Amino acid sequence: AIFIGLMLRGEATTIYGSGEQVRDFVYVEDCARANLMVLENGSGGVYNLGYGIGTSVNEIFAHLSEISEYSLDPNFGPARTGETFKIYLNAERAQKELGWKPQVDLRVGLERTVEYFRQKEKLNQP
Repeated sequence: AIFIGLMLRGEATTIYGSGEQVRDFVYVEDCARANLMVLENGSGGVYNLGYGIGTSVNEIFAHLSEISEYSLDPNFGPARTGETFKIYLNAERAQKELGWKPQVDLRVGLERTVEYFRQKEKLNQP
């Protein structure tokens, strides 16, 4: 969300560390659907939600730059103390017990998110 806002306004962005930090990005709609499934069919346990695939911050930056037509290179700042370098999740339990798995792929989720922020920016303009 921070990248998107800055990109849409044409402002400088900063990636902290090398940008090779890896995360498991899941679209919010998939998470909301999982929460509803837990309320209806959950056992009271804890469920990981994820694709089980890692995507680097640099890859996210590249996708968002393309989608938002942002042309500036990122600035790189110092890595954040204590940051986990790589994390992606096994959502097998959610799939087995709830029948949940993510349905919105990374690129589509990013496109939808950029469009949401574009609309929000339009509403906030005088």
